[in-house]
Amino acid sequence: MRIDGEFEGDVESSGVLVVGRGARVAGTLVLGQLQCDGLVTAEVTASAKVVVHASGRVMGTVRAPALVVEEGGRIDGEVSMDQGVTVSVPSPGHAPGRGGRGIVVILFEPDPARSAGWRALCFFLQRAGQKG
Repeated sequence: MRIDGEFEGDVESSGVLVVGRGARVAGTLVLGQLQCDGLVTAEVTASAKVVVHASGRVMGTVRAPALVVEEGGRIDGEVSMDQGVTVSVPSPGHAPGRGGRGIVVILFEPDPARSAGWRALCFFLQRAGQKG
């Protein structure tokens, strides 16, 4: 399924939901996979993974066993991931929008505000002397 406009409501699907560039989606999403290139303001539960592309932004709660956030993509909210987490980031030679001049690093640490939760810390690293 693909949304390229505006949608508000609930979506339940075992498949892939693609939110196109410039699209806006709000509600509760229970999916196999989310591919976000637009704005999603929702409670997202994905059985496979959530991918936030460079122009994408997810605001709300994200629950998924795997998370991919491209450079420039944003998640504002709470992220919950199963054990055995898989995090994918572009390799230094393939960082989108930067010509391969850096890498995105995502660190997970226990969230001191919650007894059983984790928080993600995201950093963009680039080599000394290079402008981003």
